[in-house]
Amino acid sequence: MASKASATLAGAGRTVQQINTDPDWVDWDKVEHGAEVFRRYGKRLYPYFGMVTFPGYAMETITKPLALTGAYTGGSAFGRFLETCRFWTDTTEPGAMRPGGVGRRSAIFVRILHSMIRHTVLPHREWDQKKLGVPINQYGMWGTLLLSSFAPGQQLKLLGYLPTDADIEAMMHLWRYIGYLMGAEAPWFPETVSDGFLAQVLISLVEQTRPSEDSQKLCRSFMDTFLPAQDARGLSRAYGTLRYKAELGHARFYLGKEAFADTGLPDPGLWRYAPLARVVRT
Repeated sequence: MASKASATLAGAGRTVQQINTDPDWVDWDKVEHGAEVFRRYGKRLYPYFGMVTFPGYAMETITKPLALTGAYTGGSAFGRFLETCRFWTDTTEPGAMRPGGVGRRSAIFVRILHSMIRHTVLPHREWDQKKLGVPINQYGMWGTLLLSSFAPGQQLKLLGYLPTDADIEAMMHLWRYIGYLMGAEAPWFPETVSDGFLAQVLISLVEQTRPSEDSQKLCRSFMDTFLPAQDARGLSRAYGTLRYKAELGHARFYLGKEAFADTGLPDPGLWRYAPLARVVRT
């Protein structure tokens, strides 16, 4: 018991030392530039982030921890989404990632939360460690960091945003540092847009997507947050219904026909063209 406690304390000490020691690669000007680019996208980035994770829900290594902890289903979905929005906001405020900054605290809190989830899920009888490895593993975190930086930099160009390669690379650098504080230790992280495309190819080859009842439940839970409240009436209910249909259209627009079909969500019909109304005309 004493040796186990000593090992735990030693591990905690290494974690604290890592958090308080900036890596050689960090460039604070790029970190701040990346945060500014993130803010430039505005509130449209938040639902986009929720929807772009849908294909990830079709991967068992990602779906299982969420399903077993109930972290993104039923009535908890909206609260979880708001918590995640707060995390995105905290980590992209000016100076937020500096020592004492609100973003730095949020990233470390998420690191602790991930540790608690691993501790809960690993011994669960439904978790096949031989097949699935460790919950919230390095590969999963690596892919999430790219979905938070490289992916919007490319896909949101379809809506009229015009980030430069330098803007996208700065956002990638920001999220690499956020990941560093959360415990992501990938041996390689893309630093250029060209490398970002290569990383996306690697991600697509690592794990095959297998849509399941759990993955579709997770997708529905997120999209249901846009539905009008059950007690909504009149114009409030009509507005909420239109908002839900528009967000369904955005999901279909971002994911494409096949990936959207895997979610099990209702076909938005012509609402799939709704995002085009947001395109900035120049």
